[in-house]
Amino acid sequence: MTQNVKADILDSKRCQITLGVEVPSLEVKNEIEKNYLKLQTKVKLPGFRKGKVPMDIVIKKFSQTAEEDAVNNLVSVALNQVIEEKKIDAISCTQIEDLKFEKEQPLFFKAKIEIRPEFEVRGYKGISVNKKKVDVVSKDVQDAINNLQERNAQLVDSNRLIVEKEDFVFINYQGFSGEEILEEWSGKNRLINMAWDNFVEGFNQQLIGAQKNKEKEITIKFPQDYNKKNVAGKKVVFKVEVLEIKTKNLPSLSDDFAKDMGCSDLDDLKKKIEENIKKEKEFQSKQDMEEQLIAGLIKNNFIDVPSSQVDNRLNYLVSKAKKYIVQQGLQPEQAGLTDEALKKKYKDEAYKQVQLFYIFGAITQKENVQISEEEIKNEIEKMVNAAKQKDKEKVKKHFKENKETISQRLLEKKIFDFLVENAKIIKK
Repeated sequence: MTQNVKADILDSKRCQITLGVEVPSLEVKNEIEKNYLKLQTKVKLPGFRKGKVPMDIVIKKFSQTAEEDAVNNLVSVALNQVIEEKKIDAISCTQIEDLKFEKEQPLFFKAKIEIRPEFEVRGYKGISVNKKKVDVVSKDVQDAINNLQERNAQLVDSNRLIVEKEDFVFINYQGFSGEEILEEWSGKNRLINMAWDNFVEGFNQQLIGAQKNKEKEITIKFPQDYNKKNVAGKKVVFKVEVLEIKTKNLPSLSDDFAKDMGCSDLDDLKKKIEENIKKEKEFQSKQDMEEQLIAGLIKNNFIDVPSSQVDNRLNYLVSKAKKYIVQQGLQPEQAGLTDEALKKKYKDEAYKQVQLFYIFGAITQKENVQISEEEIKNEIEKMVNAAKQKDKEKVKKHFKENKETISQRLLEKKIFDFLVENAKIIKK
């Protein structure tokens, strides 16, 4: 491409500019002729050997192909040249429009270019942050011990024939809509925790009083907006057979229980629980401070950011949320979380994260924050040491291949540490 390409900025708003680009007619002509020469060496037509088709026939048969390829190449090359010459900090070209191409005439097009936001980072020192006092009280420890007992409880036979509201019940069930059998509303040996009405709303309440080894009918009227359309607004009758009635048996608090939990005795268990609660509260306090810092940074540096990057981040957050839902044994649609609903939920968060990316980048540059190879190496060693013996080599290989991810995480941590050091800490 020559220096004769003309380009003007026709419009500039937020993180986008519109360029008007004109490629000289001679460049267009030369590019088309180059394409004809390439085609001549490749095409094979009846009566001619490959590469021996006369040029006038090549032009007649392949003019459209030659011209389209020439235009596409010229647009790409000219745009890259203009971006480089005008020192445009481009992220992406979002649209080519108003393309005008005529033989023997200059090629003209408009290009919408997304650019990085230009701003002077400010107000990142001296942000007021409330720091919560970390206290561990006896109730915290007792609640944790109670939870530990609950998690290690065993279900034992209740020796009763009637279901009560605190029971755990194993059932067979089949749903019917009129005479129609609802195959997806059937199950065998399903465990129902009577304290949690999380199967079908109202089901547990009607199950109270059911007799073991006897069938009971439970009628549920589903709401009109229920997420499964085949039962929405309908009355469904469940035929339920109670197989077993269980009750929860909590382990007694003793030195033996503590030993089962990997401690020397009950006092040791309580001490370790207290230490873990303190670490968790300190972690939560730190996260809370980071959220305050983020809010302060964005308040002091509210910048427009490129739409394509926000869209990419939003798609990532939606994908991550859907993956988590599936890991919980659900489908997003069952939880009423369509792509549209998830995008609405995470839209502001995606925008905030992209803003933060640029703000952190500006602070990194202004304060010359860097991560050394030694720091990356130490972080990898820390993660390898924390892994199980059988996974150590796998973990080591993974993180050595993903040094950039580790570097980014360490950089983010270092910036947060810097912000905390320079913040106005108000202890609560």
